Amino acid sequence: MRKLSLLSLAFFSALTISGCGFLDFLDADMNKAIKKGDPKICKKMEDVARRERCLVAVATEIKNEKICDDITNKSKKNNCFSNIAVAKENLSLCEKIEGKNFVDECYGSIAQKTKNPDACLKMKNEAAAGTCISKIAIEANDESLCKKIKEDIALDECYSKIAVNKNDPDVCKNIKKGEKGREGCFSEIAEHMKDEKICDEIEDDLLKDACIRSVAVAQGGDLLCEKIENKRQRDACYQQIGIANSDENSCNKIENERDQDSCYAGVAIAKEDLALCQVIENKNLEKKCLSDLAKKTKSSASCLILDDSDDRYDCSYGAATSSKDASLCEAIEKKGTRDKCFHNVAVRAKDIAVCSNIKNSAEKLSCEKSTT
Repeated sequence: MRKLSLLSLAFFSALTISGCGFLDFLDADMNKAIKKGDPKICKKMEDVARRERCLVAVATEIKNEKICDDITNKSKKNNCFSNIAVAKENLSLCEKIEGKNFVDECYGSIAQKTKNPDACLKMKNEAAAGTCISKIAIEANDESLCKKIKEDIALDECYSKIAVNKNDPDVCKNIKKGEKGREGCFSEIAEHMKDEKICDEIEDDLLKDACIRSVAVAQGGDLLCEKIENKRQRDACYQQIGIANSDENSCNKIENERDQDSCYAGVAIAKEDLALCQVIENKNLEKKCLSDLAKKTKSSASCLILDDSDDRYDCSYGAATSSKDASLCEAIEKKGTRDKCFHNVAVRAKDIAVCSNIKNSAEKLSCEKSTT
């Protein structure tokens, strides 16, 4: 039984590689041809498409490229030569394929199978050849192979990925100066190693500041932020670390008022700190902070601080619907808006009992219909 299963698997594999479908797996004559490695059985088939699928499968199974010459369909013929070329690791067989893109695919498949970057160099498409070599070099973690690449994007990617894999900034130096890939390479390694000194290799001031910022965040402290020259980048550094650490002291160091307010808001929500929301200068940001806090804490306590009655309603409604807690609607002063709050919570919670809190009879009836 096990032997039969293995044979079935072998047939199915041959059929799949050759581009045949599942129904071909059930084709007794085709299976017989594959098992015997006999293309003559295929040639007796009247249907041309079936016959040529069979020939591809047999040729692939016994690795005999001469059988491919009997195939008239261009796509199937190409597939036949490609399968055997890869199986035999024979680059010269790729030359029998029509269409330069298909020939390149054949060379690329053999190159990846044999881990031979020189096979990639036979490809006509320079970008595809570069990607082919880069993949082999990265898998081998060998930057010396990158030198074979002629296309700039693939070349930079090759050096950059190997540099990061090795955590070796010296590999980044192989990338041409002025290329963004070079500076991105240094920045990524600096972040991985949490070493801001690597950022000194970056010539562009803004990118250097961004590098220091990423290292500061990786280290989890704001001491490095003060080394950043650009004011916006420096503020962003303090803000990112302040929110990440739930530490308003980092927010205190931000110069831009709006960024500082955003930082306070982020920390306030994280710490569920009502007083910190009230430190915010910008009224819209303060209102949002209080509303977001109400949703997170599932309490309307922060809503009561808001001066405007509509803002208090929006805040309490948001807290009530997010928590599906109808009791939070009680904080709303106006009967009409309070009824709407009960209605919406009832629908959201799918709880008809909440509708009983509604005073307006029409609103209550509408609520009951919406929840049944």
